[in-house]
Amino acid sequence: MKNKIKKKVLIVGSNFGQNHYKVLNKYYNFDFFIFSPNILRKKLNFKKATLLNNDDFFIKNKIFHTIVCCTNPENQKKLIFKIIKKKISCKYLMLEKPITDNLRLIKKLTSFCLSNKVNLGVNFTYNQLKISKILSKHLLSPEFKKVFFNLGFHHHYLIKKNNSWKNFIRLGGGIVNYYLIHVIFVFLNIFPNLKINRIKPIIKKKLLTGLNINFKLKKKIILEIDTKLDIKKIVHKYKILKLNEIVEIYTKKNNWYKNYIIKIEKNKKIKILKTTDDLNNTIKLNYERLFKYKKIDQKNYYNLIYSTQKICNDINKKIKKYDFK
Repeated sequence: MKNKIKKKVLIVGSNFGQNHYKVLNKYYNFDFFIFSPNILRKKLNFKKATLLNNDDFFIKNKIFHTIVCCTNPENQKKLIFKIIKKKISCKYLMLEKPITDNLRLIKKLTSFCLSNKVNLGVNFTYNQLKISKILSKHLLSPEFKKVFFNLGFHHHYLIKKNNSWKNFIRLGGGIVNYYLIHVIFVFLNIFPNLKINRIKPIIKKKLLTGLNINFKLKKKIILEIDTKLDIKKIVHKYKILKLNEIVEIYTKKNNWYKNYIIKIEKNKKIKILKTTDDLNNTIKLNYERLFKYKKIDQKNYYNLIYSTQKICNDINKKIKKYDFK
């Protein structure tokens, strides 16, 4: 049953914005406005929504219940400035990751939201997966020793060059800001004091084809992330070492949001479990949090957002010279 709300919602960006729209339209009763310069030329299905392709609408419409931004980091940054300067306002703000690699702007935005009673959320969908909860349970166990995360795939830029912002560090994307930011957020949520210990890029023919990073908690190495960008086999796997147990959580699919296998080895016995998930459900959970969380939760959450991007920035500084051209 839909909640009895009839407020204006602005969604900026029409591609991934469709996923946000589907979730919000299914569970809430909003008036939707979808803004994108090319939206009238695209064959997109936004039922019961007003489609906007220029800024004239915002001359008379400046106040919204919720604003959602699903664009590249540069356009998202422009929207953030408009909100901070109060050229447009809302009670709830949902942004996509990465918000921006400008840490000062993140601080300004979170301070603005706290001062003006705006609930800010970032759509870290991976943190809402069932496996993230399973991961947290094992990592917080007194028996936990170390965890490895392996990500491997054939990066589409290495297959065929293209100009998508998602490929390039200088445009706010890259392997760290677009992919690894999800798992870094998950690990920082579990271990807030996690620090980078070592960053080792893997270079072939002057191209970044992999990345190995290990992290320490206090003085102990507890996390290793290994990424390979030039292999055909899909690898997406956690391996958790505990005192008397080894836990593996993995998927063989290209889609991070569907099927996972949990393999638990203990006392020479193996137990296999399976779990399924759905991208739109993770978005739904993020909106439930956005509409309900309290001020004390906001401060901790905003610190987590900032710390995640700072670690991403620190990694990117080491590998920026290998950015795709």
